[in-house]
Amino acid sequence: MGKEYIGATCPSCGAETLGYNEGKKKLTCTNCGFDMALPDNAFRVAEQPLSGHVFWKRLEMGLERAGKDFRCATCKSVISVDETVQQFHCPFCLSEEGSEEDIHSTVVRPAGIVPFNIPQKRALELLKKYIGRDLLFPPAIYEVLQPEHVRGVYVPYWGHKVAARATWYIFAGYKPTEEQEEWTDEELRWVPKNVYYEQTFEEVFIPASKGIAEKLLQQVFDMEEEEFYKDLKSKIVPFNEQYLEAFDCELYQKDLESGLKTVDGILDKKIEGSCLERAFDEGIQKHIPIDFPELPALSASKQGLAFRHVLLPVWLAVFKHNGKTYPFVVNGINGKTAGEKPFDKWRVLIAIGVAAVLTLFSVLLLDRVFFR
Repeated sequence: MGKEYIGATCPSCGAETLGYNEGKKKLTCTNCGFDMALPDNAFRVAEQPLSGHVFWKRLEMGLERAGKDFRCATCKSVISVDETVQQFHCPFCLSEEGSEEDIHSTVVRPAGIVPFNIPQKRALELLKKYIGRDLLFPPAIYEVLQPEHVRGVYVPYWGHKVAARATWYIFAGYKPTEEQEEWTDEELRWVPKNVYYEQTFEEVFIPASKGIAEKLLQQVFDMEEEEFYKDLKSKIVPFNEQYLEAFDCELYQKDLESGLKTVDGILDKKIEGSCLERAFDEGIQKHIPIDFPELPALSASKQGLAFRHVLLPVWLAVFKHNGKTYPFVVNGINGKTAGEKPFDKWRVLIAIGVAAVLTLFSVLLLDRVFFR
């Protein structure tokens, strides 16, 4: 949801009405129409070295935006908003109870940001299409599909570059002779084998948001989709506070260390899959029983090489029904949409009742036609 006065001074007319225009991809003055380009991605976004642990004092800290920070009393998320905001209104759970705190000066300064590529008008169209029309939905759900209820929020992510090395130790079972077509497990000749694996994972992105469920973020920011992953990395530009003008910014509540634990689990699965793939490439799979349940022995080591804190854009609409919140999220880069659709229990019960009555009527009608 945009704001008219954002506190940035226009170099043309001098009014403090200069803000980021997601349609033009520039800073635009709402007073005189002056446009000014932001720094492009002409230089590499800096990554911070990471080796075992983080030396926080060496990192650049804080956001240099003139804003306010609120900690939501309900969902515990922390949101940085424009300094002109008087009444707190949580974009994630719609709570109006929150304490104002100075937090943005203590967080690790973002190294990069992906500006909004999808304007609010388009986000509304995507939300309307995603929610659709269903008689089982509470009628009030369509009230959230208004511009004042759809907010633009930057959510925090950690990006990790990791080097991994692994050795997979197995016992491969060879049949007694190459000519033998059938054999029993007792006849197999077991020989120790190993597969060595080494790879540098360029960047593993981990959400650090507390306000939006991780499963929703994974749906709209699908990092396993290679095309989207490459497109995302190409759109990350050096962080500039002016991108935040007219948008809310969530401050991370999942720190770097907790992100590393998540990365560890993700990479374990990737390494195991890569070792199996390597075994297939080397033909070892021919000698492994097909019902073998898991890798017999996998010794893996991982070393964090670098990390960066990045902000990704989402449009967010939240519907509250019977005390529960139903968030709908639009990827601010490509428009991919996800959410949890609510169903009115009374409408569901009525629909079941109507279906039962129609079924009974059909049975009685058929009985009258065929058995009279």
